Amino acid sequence: MQTVHATCLTAGTVVREAADGTPALQSSYRVVGRISDDAALLRHWLLGQALVAHGATVRA
Repeated sequence: MQTVHATCLTAGTVVREAADGTPALQSSYRVVGRISDDAALLRHWLLGQALVAHGATVRA
């Protein structure tokens, strides 16, 4: 399983990493809230359909 989260190590950076090895999940701090008000985005995400991210940078 992967986790995607903002990192505090580099400002404005989002990382995707293995959930079982990330220090981000070792905290007991959790935030629960609405993911988005965009119905199309949520529908695509829940159905496993491709999402287009404009202006995103992908690092290998």
